[in-house]
Amino acid sequence: MRLARGAARLVRGAGLLLLGGCVYYNGMYNTNRLAKSARKAEREGRPFEAQGFWGQVVTRADSLVLRHPRSKYADQATVLRGLALARLNQCPDAVEPLGRLSMVQLSTDFTEEAALALGRCQLQLGDAGLADLAFARILNSSDSARRHEARLRHARALRLNGQYEEAVALLRESPDPRGREDLLLALAGAGRTDEALAFADSVLALHDSAFAWDSAVAAVGRRDAHAASALVTRLADDPRASAELKARRFYDDGVRLAGTDPAGPPARPRARNGPASDCSATG
Repeated sequence: MRLARGAARLVRGAGLLLLGGCVYYNGMYNTNRLAKSARKAEREGRPFEAQGFWGQVVTRADSLVLRHPRSKYADQATVLRGLALARLNQCPDAVEPLGRLSMVQLSTDFTEEAALALGRCQLQLGDAGLADLAFARILNSSDSARRHEARLRHARALRLNGQYEEAVALLRESPDPRGREDLLLALAGAGRTDEALAFADSVLALHDSAFAWDSAVAAVGRRDAHAASALVTRLADDPRASAELKARRFYDDGVRLAGTDPAGPPARPRARNGPASDCSATG
């Protein structure tokens, strides 16, 4: 009788373990399904719907890890949670769970997707060195879209790390318009001022309203205040810039020029239809 009762308890225990495993497996399956729906919504241009799905992924993954922290799927759920947080632009919270990527065996697609997300977040948080370690995992990906994205981000990390020549070489291989700012900044950082100004002229001709001109001027100015002044003069002809923005650019330019000559700033050239030369007051 005792043996029978013991056997029954073992059977019930095994059943509960199997049931728990099935519940966790189903939970992981449903979480992955939500992530798949989020990716599909992103591809189809439905960002708000995608964010809703990613939010559900975070909630489901949290619940799975909390209930089954020692499961063989716990690390996968953690990485998936990090990916969802990155997609929701919550990088400070995404980096730690995405950092578990090296501890779990995942599909190549998932691994590369998570590595890209980790690199982007590290860049956003200002750590170009760690970001580049993530991008390095994908530079030779068989997926052309991920490979291209990784190389573009790798070039940005090189620029931020001060490896300007390497960044220029890589960016010139790609016609991606998203790399224009990095190429101009890398040329300026490398001290290739004439090339930077020529490239600036080509970008100005495209009338790209999203281009970060003020960052470009500042980067050029750190190497050559007079070259930055030439760029500011070019920007004075931009009809999209407000009078206030042009005035601020000319004032900042005057301050930079003053720093090159303690005896007094050189005369600031007056741009066509631009602010008066007294905007170069040192303040």
